Amino acid sequence: MFLTTYAALLSHQIEGLFMEINFKMPVVLSIIIGILGLGLVSMPRNVSASTNYSGTMSVSDTTRKPVTWTLKEGLLTLSGGVMGTPDTNHPQNGQLLMSLVNSTDIKPTGTTLTIQDLAPQIKTVKLTAPIWDGTPNDLANPTYEGADLDYLFANLTAVTHFVGLDYLQTANVATKEGYYRGMAFMFANDTSLVTFTSPKFAVTATTSPRDMSDMFSGDSALLSADLSQLDTHNVSSIYQLFINDTSIRTINLANMASYDAKTTDLFLGDQHLQNLTLSPKVHLTTAQYLLLTVGLSPDMTPTDQSTFTSQQWQAVGNGQVNFVNNDPTQRYLNYNPLGETYSSSVDEKSLVYHYTNDNANIPGNETYVWKPDKPIIAPAFPTTAVNPVTPPTINLAPYYVIATHKIGFYRTPNFTAGSRSHWFVKKPQMKQPTFTILGTATSVNGNPRYRVRDTNRRSMTYGKKGYITAKPAYVTATYDQVAPKKITVIARNGINGYNNATLDHKQVSYSQGTILNVKAVVTSGHVTRFRLANGHYITANKRLITTGKVTIPAQVRVKSGMNRYTNANLTTRNHHYIGKHHQTLKIIGYDYSHGTSTSVSGHLRYRVTGGYITSNPKLVTRLN
Repeated sequence: MFLTTYAALLSHQIEGLFMEINFKMPVVLSIIIGILGLGLVSMPRNVSASTNYSGTMSVSDTTRKPVTWTLKEGLLTLSGGVMGTPDTNHPQNGQLLMSLVNSTDIKPTGTTLTIQDLAPQIKTVKLTAPIWDGTPNDLANPTYEGADLDYLFANLTAVTHFVGLDYLQTANVATKEGYYRGMAFMFANDTSLVTFTSPKFAVTATTSPRDMSDMFSGDSALLSADLSQLDTHNVSSIYQLFINDTSIRTINLANMASYDAKTTDLFLGDQHLQNLTLSPKVHLTTAQYLLLTVGLSPDMTPTDQSTFTSQQWQAVGNGQVNFVNNDPTQRYLNYNPLGETYSSSVDEKSLVYHYTNDNANIPGNETYVWKPDKPIIAPAFPTTAVNPVTPPTINLAPYYVIATHKIGFYRTPNFTAGSRSHWFVKKPQMKQPTFTILGTATSVNGNPRYRVRDTNRRSMTYGKKGYITAKPAYVTATYDQVAPKKITVIARNGINGYNNATLDHKQVSYSQGTILNVKAVVTSGHVTRFRLANGHYITANKRLITTGKVTIPAQVRVKSGMNRYTNANLTTRNHHYIGKHHQTLKIIGYDYSHGTSTSVSGHLRYRVTGGYITSNPKLVTRLN
């Protein structure tokens, strides 16, 4: 590939150069191949998606500590320090990407990286310590440090998550005409980003324009953006903030202050926007093209019967609008706005006009949605005793599942090594991996699959969507759907008992190991609860309780010398037991090592006063 490319380029140049002396193309190609064969044209090392990389960013001021970085299995980790010196002539390429490809000491040694190589490989960006931009100090003013963040994370076409963004130093963000534009286009064209929650990103500089325009422009997969923590008090321009985010449905601008900022065309091209939270300090302009047609997409419509013929926005007010599992990428659970209505046209009765004056009559943050012809209210759930003759089996769709055996997480329904993103090992019940079901699928061979979102926070695929097997031998509903006679509490910190199925009025606590008698199973939303013989309601989550009786020893006797540790991984010793004393220890609970790991199964540990000990029968003997 490289030979062909270099040959083509050099052929074109040499052919023009020697045209006047009648060089023929075969001669030209011979010269080119000879040059390549002698190594006069260096060939970059091939870049593979399976290779791990590391490097140090190049900075113009050697007195400043540069950021070092590693890229491993899609995770880009950035140390604290100063980013690479920005290219003010071509910032649209993405400052982070340019800082990576221009780094020094890139490993593997001899690797030449390009933006095209790196962008598809970066799935998560993680900041681990304070980071400043690389604006050179030759601007003769040290307050410019941290000023140039435009296009910082732009064009990361595969990124789905940002971690540690609050480490980014934004206090002195500014705009210098012809050089940089503050935080403009900061996350532009991140076309795989689905959800985004902003940190504060506080700007304290007030001496020049502070620009956040086009910050998320062109993020075509973005469904939900929560900017309620974003501090915009000193920002002078946020126009076209979400321009051409063609999939976006939910935007939260609660607490945003933009009264003195340019806000033209915040939502231009966002034809699916349907859930908008605004601060009374948001000042819109009448030039907003704000949803002139209803943007509810089929998979977000509260029910198939819901229609929106009024074409009006409505404040939620004292009503209720929320999502299944409180996840704005899922369907609505309740859709019952009760507040004032506003037209979707640009007139004095429109939502836009409501926010173009001094906003003095708007008391606080308010959420607006499309007014439904018929509100949707989730059914109430029983808080009184359920008739014991009611069949115990509940016909409940398994919205949430756990893996009971080792399974793979795949990018497609056809499971191959190439499409596998991650393995999840078999774990003890209280630590089993969890997933939210988004849909179903079938492989080309007819095997059933669940389309899911990974909800395991320490997994490499956390938050990502993919496919797992739907075979009952490997996965099961997270919540029990059949009422057993007895259950045992297995949650390390115990569970609570409540006086209703919504679990919002705590009555009592049940510690780990408590055995309880169950009377019935009831539904609450898309999950189940157990109604106990004593009338209390508890969770039916299998990671917190298990059916039947589970016993642990009340005491163990030390057989030989061993240690006590502060955690279940047994990494920090805090006491030593002398074997010949055969000390008896009271067991107050148990846990498993590597509880959040998805690649290590874990071992049983006993919890004793002061920490954890092993359950290895070679070292301890169980008593009563």
